[in-house]
Amino acid sequence: TDLAFSTFGKNLVVASADNCVYIFTESSKFTINYPLEVLLDDLPISINFTVQNNAVIVNTQKNNHYKGVIL
Repeated sequence: TDLAFSTFGKNLVVASADNCVYIFTESSKFTINYPLEVLLDDLPISINFTVQNNAVIVNTQKNNHYKGVIL
């Protein structure tokens, strides 16, 4: 599991042990908006924001990489 804050702390992304990645936003007062990606049989282990802070890269235990855009 991992978590990452975007620049200036407007978004928080959490990779959890339930194989989901959740986005919490400032506008929603840090409540779960939606699962970003459901990872079947693959555990998310790290998260990084892109330079523009409009997407996250999720790295998994099986060395897969997923990109999710934050709306």
